[in-house]
Amino acid sequence: MAFSLKRLTTRGLFTAWSVYWAALLVVAGRTLVRIVGIVSSAAKGHASVTATLDDGRVRLDALLDGRMVESGSASLLALALWIAGPPLLLWLVWLLQRPPHDAVPDGARDPLLTGQRWTPTSYHAALRRETMREQDEV
Repeated sequence: MAFSLKRLTTRGLFTAWSVYWAALLVVAGRTLVRIVGIVSSAAKGHASVTATLDDGRVRLDALLDGRMVESGSASLLALALWIAGPPLLLWLVWLLQRPPHDAVPDGARDPLLTGQRWTPTSYHAALRRETMREQDEV
């Protein structure tokens, strides 16, 4: 079965976003995992971690006995685009692939939003008709 955005439901869209963010966390979290591993395996007082936000960049450094052993940095714009860019792009493409409002059958539209006259077709309306029919027979 081929992948089609036209058949993608809202739940499928949210699932795709979740899978993307999980994969992004795995890929981008490698440096963080290495830094945590270095700091947690070092003797007390021999390792430190610094996190800085300077000039639009986030930087994370691990120091072991005063020398830098691991470092990672990224710009805030790059972080924002990696986190929000692909899900927003997928949503936009998905939205453009959906049928126009005029292609939705009349029964599926909300009559209050379209200005049509509302007619009760619910269970309660059917029950009321049945009760009235029984009263007419008596």
